[in-house]
Amino acid sequence: MRVRVILFLVLALASMSCESCQRDTQKRGLTQKEMDDKLLELNRQFVQEDKAMIAAYIQEKEWPTSSTGTGLQYWIYEEGKDTTKAKEGMTARIRFAMQLLDGTEVYQTPEGEVQDFVIAHADVETGIHEIVLLMTPGDRAKAILPPHLAYGLTGDMAKIPLQSALVYDIQLLALK
Repeated sequence: MRVRVILFLVLALASMSCESCQRDTQKRGLTQKEMDDKLLELNRQFVQEDKAMIAAYIQEKEWPTSSTGTGLQYWIYEEGKDTTKAKEGMTARIRFAMQLLDGTEVYQTPEGEVQDFVIAHADVETGIHEIVLLMTPGDRAKAILPPHLAYGLTGDMAKIPLQSALVYDIQLLALK
C-alpha cells in the first residue's frame, strides 16, 4: 500500500511539473535566433568531432596531407606528366575507390570504366570537385572528405552511413 501511495505522489508531482514546463515553454517559446544558435552550436560540435576523427585517421596512416579552407584533406601521391590545370566547366575523367574511415569500401569505378563529370556543374560530391581542381591529368591523390563535402548528414541511404567522412583514392585521367 505504501509503495502505491509513493508511486502515486511521484507520478502526480511529475505530471504537475511537466504541465508547468509545457506552460513555460509555450509562454516563452524559442525565438528563431535561439533555434538558429542551437543548430549552429550543434553543427560546430559535428565539425569538431569530424576533424578529430579525420586527424586521427591521417596520423595513423602517416599521410603527408594538405588541407583546404573547407576541411578537405588531400595528398597527391603520384604526379602526372601533363601540366594542364583543371578549371570550372571542364569535363574531368576519373577513376576512384571510396571507403569509410573504418576501411569499409563502399564504391569504386567498375573495372575498365571511367566516370566523366563537368567540374563545378555536375551532381557529384562537392569535395570531388574541389580535389579535381587541385590536380592535373595523370595525378593520383588520396582525399578525405568531411561529411559536409561528401554525403552530409544523411549519407546515401545505402552504403554510406549518416554523417560519414569518406576517403577517396582518385586518379584524374583527362580533362576536356
